Amino acid sequence: MSDARSAGHADHGQGHGGTGHTETFDSEIHVRGIAIFGIGLGILIVISAAAMWGMFKVLLARQVAGDIPPSALVLEEGNLPVPLPHLQTAPEKDLAALRAREDSLLHSYGWVSQADAIARVPVDRAVELLLETGLPTRAEPLPWTRPGTWRDPTQQHLQREVAP
Repeated sequence: MSDARSAGHADHGQGHGGTGHTETFDSEIHVRGIAIFGIGLGILIVISAAAMWGMFKVLLARQVAGDIPPSALVLEEGNLPVPLPHLQTAPEKDLAALRAREDSLLHSYGWVSQADAIARVPVDRAVELLLETGLPTRAEPLPWTRPGTWRDPTQQHLQREVAP
């Protein structure tokens, strides 16, 4: 190997004509070092996987031990109560039922409060009644009032607010 280096240096002075010139590398690839690194990496991966598996088993055992068992009353009835909030199992059906209920309210007669004599009228009939009777209006417009004053509807005159 030292002969090749000295020959390379001797050729360097002759020029680069291509005859008799061979290049050499100062370092070689160490296959043994790469193999040792690969084996070490494989062992590290196996050890890490075993540690993760063991940690999973330990944490699972801790969680199962910490769970509160259901009461005897619940076990006798056979079903566990579902915690709030309750989730929809069929939102499309729920929406269709809601819209059907709203449509029945909009297009039917009924009492809102029978004690107060408030009734529900279908929308189409309400529009017809509104067109027949018109919107309610005031008999006379109220005069403009300055800010800080208020109108007493029983006395029909303006009064100044008194600061407390």
